[in-house]
Amino acid sequence: MGETMNTRELLDKALIKVGGPSELARQLKWDKGGIARITKAGSKQKVPPYRAAQCAELLHQDRVAAYLGAMEEHAKTAHEKAFWREQLEE
Repeated sequence: MGETMNTRELLDKALIKVGGPSELARQLKWDKGGIARITKAGSKQKVPPYRAAQCAELLHQDRVAAYLGAMEEHAKTAHEKAFWREQLEE
């Protein structure tokens, strides 16, 4: 599947494409507060895999690659991170 952008970049591009958090929340049936928690300055909160896939689809990108990339970002151990990276590279 190859390389994909990180999920925060994906979210940022989706926000730009639709015109902001309110419209993204409406289109993806996502709580604006959830988007705000991720996008606020200094936030360490990650984009959920399901939402990463939705943003990728909105941007006409590979939603499976976005999902796997998000799973890698959410991984708690090096072993788990390596597993998701391998899936992404297949």
